[in-house]
Order: sequence, then C-alpha cells, then structure tokens
Amino acid sequence: MKAYIGYSKSAGSYEGAILIFANNAKEAKKLARQSSVISELAENFFDVTVTWLKNSQYLFKQMRSSETPHFIDNPITCTHCGMWGMGDIGEDGVCEACKEIAPSSNNGFNLTPPVAGAS
Repeated sequence: MKAYIGYSKSAGSYEGAILIFANNAKEAKKLARQSSVISELAENFFDVTVTWLKNSQYLFKQMRSSETPHFIDNPITCTHCGMWGMGDIGEDGVCEACKEIAPSSNNGFNLTPPVAGAS
C-alpha cells in the first residue's frame, strides 16, 4: 500500500487535503471523491487529484488497517505550521520541516504559534 495526498486541483492542497492509503492512484482517487473535505472544495468530479507521497513511511503510523484502502480526513498536523506531510511529527507535535528552520543558536526561538488577539 502507498500513501497519497488527495485534494481539489482548483482549491489546492493548502485549502484542504486528506491522507489516503491505497494500492494505486486510481484507487486513491476513488477514495478521495468519497471524502467530505474534498467534496466541499472540488468544483466537480474531475477536479479531484491525488499525488503519491514517496519516502513518507512516517505517515503509515496513522494507518488504520494495513489491508483495507482508506482515507483520513484529518491527519495529525504540526502544532507550529498546521501542515502534515512535511516530515515526521515528533512527540512535541512539531514536524521535521519546522525543526529545521528553528535556529539552534537562538534559545529564544518559539515554535508555538501566536495566540489570536495577542500582541
């Protein structure tokens, strides 16, 4: 089984994407069309697309069944950037990509997103 990202071509993956575990792209696209997240964003049946997420073994920790193709509408996201698929998310809730941009020499670097309304 492979991991795929499913999203609306017109809206883009940043607007909403799902994690799909399927044997091939055709199967993944069929599953993506069943998702409420995708159906809200996609303009029509042909607007749905999937992309194989190569080198993404870390995503398989979220797999519900190793034998049945399925999708996850709300994969685990990074507490800093709000994204998924950018690298393994550690126990601290931060993805590898965000950890790489954190300057190791700056002890005051804060990976916590700002609170709304705070200045």
